Amino acid sequence: MNYDGYTKWYNQYAAYVKDKKTESPVLSVTSNLLSFAGNFSKGAPVTGPITSALFSSMTTYIDNIGKKKKH
Repeated sequence: MNYDGYTKWYNQYAAYVKDKKTESPVLSVTSNLLSFAGNFSKGAPVTGPITSALFSSMTTYIDNIGKKKKH
């Protein structure tokens, strides 16, 4: 998963998680997972038990994209 659109999205997502991790336990866990996985998570699909935290935080990120545009 190493193409321009995904890389751009991943970098924005990782920045969002890092910025908001103090506001949510899920984002804090996700931040730790992204830090732990490092560059590996940029290029390989993540599977297993950690996907729940990742998908939950992705949902939060996507929900907030719309809120940013309204302000």
